[in-house]
Amino acid sequence: PPLRKLLIGNDAPLHVIEDVASLLGDAAVPTVILIMGANLLRGLKGSHVPRKIIVGVLIVRYIFLPLLGILIVKGAVRFRLLHNDPLFQFVLLLQFALPPAMSIGTMTQ
Repeated sequence: PPLRKLLIGNDAPLHVIEDVASLLGDAAVPTVILIMGANLLRGLKGSHVPRKIIVGVLIVRYIFLPLLGILIVKGAVRFRLLHNDPLFQFVLLLQFALPPAMSIGTMTQ
């Protein structure tokens, strides 16, 4: 709470830090979109990565990892490490199935 009073709020002495963090957060998504567009444009000229590697990465990322996530989440529920809330389990499974936002730029290279 004392640190919160220093940083957060319109009358906080260090309110500028909150403003800067908010400004950087607002710029993150458009920046990633610009980088992704540049990477896709460069990718139209052709990739030097063999197709077997690309197919292997896709299979692992979109088939193997979601199946592994199902096993881990269901196992954790069975051993009572997680409670049996379906929405919570769904959110955990999404972590295995969806790519993180920061890796989208890397994936387009």
